[in-house]
Amino acid sequence: MPKSINSDQKVLVEFIQRWRKMFDSLTEDERRHVSNLDKFDSPCQLEVVWLRSSKMKLDYQLWVVTHFQDEPDNSVIIHGPILSEEIQDAFAAMIESERFNRSVPEEARYMGVNSYRGLIEGQLLGFLGQFKREAIQQIWSQKKVPTGVFMKQWLTRDAFIWIARGEPKTVDYDSVLKHIMLKAPPTMGRAPAPAIEKKVKKKAKGFGTYIYPHVWVGSRPVRSFREQIMNQMRDGPELPFRPLEAVFTRRISNIYVAVTNDGFVAIGIKNRYKALQALNTFMVLLTLEGVPAFSVRDSELGELTIDKGGIGQSNMPIMLPRMQPLDPSFTRQNWQQELMPVIEIEKVKMLWNTTLNIMKDENASTLIGIFGATYTHFQTSEYGQAILLAWIFVEKWANTLWSQWEKDELLIYPGKGRRKYNIFGVIPILEKTGHIDKALAAEINQLLNLRNMVLHRFTQVTKEQAELALLTVLRLLRNIEKPTPSDATKDDSG
Repeated sequence: MPKSINSDQKVLVEFIQRWRKMFDSLTEDERRHVSNLDKFDSPCQLEVVWLRSSKMKLDYQLWVVTHFQDEPDNSVIIHGPILSEEIQDAFAAMIESERFNRSVPEEARYMGVNSYRGLIEGQLLGFLGQFKREAIQQIWSQKKVPTGVFMKQWLTRDAFIWIARGEPKTVDYDSVLKHIMLKAPPTMGRAPAPAIEKKVKKKAKGFGTYIYPHVWVGSRPVRSFREQIMNQMRDGPELPFRPLEAVFTRRISNIYVAVTNDGFVAIGIKNRYKALQALNTFMVLLTLEGVPAFSVRDSELGELTIDKGGIGQSNMPIMLPRMQPLDPSFTRQNWQQELMPVIEIEKVKMLWNTTLNIMKDENASTLIGIFGATYTHFQTSEYGQAILLAWIFVEKWANTLWSQWEKDELLIYPGKGRRKYNIFGVIPILEKTGHIDKALAAEINQLLNLRNMVLHRFTQVTKEQAELALLTVLRLLRNIEKPTPSDATKDDSG
């Protein structure tokens, strides 16, 4: 063992020594069943490339195992932990090392490459690609990935590589050695280790999506100069925040809700329709607070798990524009970051409380959802659809108000019987009874004319006409509470 080594090197040297001790305890017949991809016999050199993404909380190792006769046995070299901005210099220094500046003996060639440097270059590039894919996968799925060796490959007939997750000190070497040695047939007298039952803590299933157009929650993160350079070079996923890491998690009415710094909102409701309804209610409330937020379509929902620890395993439709912050290749320029509004966390808490209260009223949540769809179609220049949705809102609103008003009237004048509902007759009655004022009744009639133009005459409507429809719906939405019936409802004629 070298005179001066660090703790990570010491762990790997001890691993090699333990491997040899276990290998020496095998019979000659048993040793034949240990793969050459798993052999650390003398002389053995181990060179480790250790990559780290602090934002993704990911450590990755590439082990290059050689058996050079002219180099010391038990030699362990560790490059790292290497951060993304250091990769170029670290990789260049490794391949320019004298120890790899040699030809592969003809009898040991496996891949047809003549030099060790050529072999190492290819492995480093492949390793970097694997690291980036794993980092992106960690963004999509917050599932905890176990540490350990998960890939092995030949370099030459007497050299190989391993790829492992985790820091050198966190790898479970007992399991690695047991897996190697138990490859021998059962005649060796070693029974497989009994399976250990693990208690898995269940998380609540839920759904989530991004506030769109995109926003920041809490504060606007600042990207360092190094991170900006790395984003331009596209050498690694360097984000100024960790995607899907909640800045706010709370349990309200037995339902978990969470929000991330880059505007992803999640709710722990198993029913997809109810979750979509709740998220759309939240988006409308945000819009009414002055922060534009489009309604959520079913295809924009991501599936996830959520508990007091935040957002867990997830499955996201990453190709949609709403989900672009999940893709590390999606980089915002500074001016884009500056334009994105910042929402205070306290406001988010307040909006979630209001959202879950509204969800207790099916009529109110449905009306709010229709308004959100109307607003979204207006903002995306789909003016005809916005007008039709606005009229659907009016019909739903009037029907709800009429039903309640008629119920109140029957309580005052029992035995009258229910009147037949007709939207064209209801609006004048609601105006006469004081539920809506004359100006609002005129706006509704104007909206009816616009609806007929789109639906029956296929007329192209203007932005100004669609805006009128949206403002009419907004006035109705802001007065969604049932007004007290006026004295006009209490006369003998009904």
